[in-house]
Amino acid sequence: NNDGFYEVDLGFQFNMCDRIFSTLFIEQDYLTTTFTYDLSQGTTDLRKYYIVANGDLDLESKWDNGSSSYISKIVTTTSGTPGNLRTTIEFRDFEYYDFSANSAYYTVNYKMIFAQADNSVSYHYGPNDLTLNFSDDPFNQFIVGLYSDNEQDGLFLDGSPSSPTIKKNGFRSQLNTWPSANTVYKFIKK
Repeated sequence: NNDGFYEVDLGFQFNMCDRIFSTLFIEQDYLTTTFTYDLSQGTTDLRKYYIVANGDLDLESKWDNGSSSYISKIVTTTSGTPGNLRTTIEFRDFEYYDFSANSAYYTVNYKMIFAQADNSVSYHYGPNDLTLNFSDDPFNQFIVGLYSDNEQDGLFLDGSPSSPTIKKNGFRSQLNTWPSANTVYKFIKK
């Protein structure tokens, strides 16, 4: 759109924090995914109704070595019938650059699946080769979860990706490492 966000029409209404949304916005530089955003005096506020599967990691588009085009893609599909629609947003072949190692690139793939039937969103990871431990990194947090309209109120995963605990404060929650391939986290509105 004119503000520099990709817009994804879910094809159905999704209830998050007792608000109804049908359009998702993806910020093109950091792949921040949100139901709302606010542009005010040159500042963009993205952290309300924020769907976060890639933390605050700065993921970059990956170039094809043999040409001058990107191989990274954001692919969306909606399938099913009314009442059982599912919209999938795939983030394919993006890179994470490790500044501390000065030239180490890692490939990540993940997708978000929004399901109308149970009003859920699930994050699916893999294949990936990102093995860094983010718990010791003061500049990059690997936050995974859902913000509400308050940054200190949401659902967030903390600790080991294979057996995370659930917390409500995103400032104090993060996964230690990127989840291994075939890891799935599902959030359902009660």
